[in-house]
Amino acid sequence: MSTNPADKSIEAFVKQGLQYASSLNNDIIISSHVEKLEQFRYPCRINAITVLVVLGGRMEYSINLKHYTIEDTGILINFPENIITINWARDIEAYAVILSTSYMNQLKVELSQRVASYIQFKRAPFCPVPYADLANLEGYYVLIKWQMDHPNPESSHIVAGLVEAFMYQSISLVDRERVVPAAAQPELSRALEISNQFMQLLAQYHTQERGIAFYASKMCVTRNYLSMVIKQCTGKTVRDWIDEYVVLEAKSLLRFSGLNVQTIAYRLNFPTQSSFGKYFKNKTGLSPKDYIKHHAQSQ
Repeated sequence: MSTNPADKSIEAFVKQGLQYASSLNNDIIISSHVEKLEQFRYPCRINAITVLVVLGGRMEYSINLKHYTIEDTGILINFPENIITINWARDIEAYAVILSTSYMNQLKVELSQRVASYIQFKRAPFCPVPYADLANLEGYYVLIKWQMDHPNPESSHIVAGLVEAFMYQSISLVDRERVVPAAAQPELSRALEISNQFMQLLAQYHTQERGIAFYASKMCVTRNYLSMVIKQCTGKTVRDWIDEYVVLEAKSLLRFSGLNVQTIAYRLNFPTQSSFGKYFKNKTGLSPKDYIKHHAQSQ
């Protein structure tokens, strides 16, 4: 398990205190006061799917060190491999449902495979949805919260059913807002399947493997085919995605882990500190030490 302090589980969130939220069995956290959740004020990577339903107000958040502003009603979905921060919120009316990955697997709601716009969510985490449609979702949240706050022997089963319904309804709304022409669906489905599998492997192995051939072999496809599909589906090359994940991980470790550069280089499977430094400077324009100094001065 990673010792990076940005990494958190739902259990870790619960242990830190949830004054403005409810939790159940270290599997679920729900809150209608997301702006007051202390844990989100600092960069963290949660081993969970986070669904944020925004009914009004404004909010600025960061995912993977990129800043976004919400000024509309809609649904934000954050995936376990992402680093998320809520920078500020004004007059925000929203609620969050945070589900551990193990709990999601038990429910068999495979979000990355079921949402046709998974790749778009990776690039643009927020999907605008009309308020009238979102209002129908709120009933699920109210029922889930009541059940969690008034537990009984059947609560876990009841909550599981409500969460499944909430997730499928959320997915349905998002899919409707990002309609794909019927003629393009078979081709897109295969492309998304390949893209989703690649993203899952990349999230799992990016600290160990940076070669395109490794991922193609894992997926039983050729390098050229993988490269073509990923480029068509995401607008980026396989190499771009690998470098983005590795650089993001490096930036997170350099800024927040407290580890020295040599340890970070070995953690990211570079043979030497020098090779890591050359790679990082080539991708960012700064050496690892200069990157640390730059952000220390800007804080």
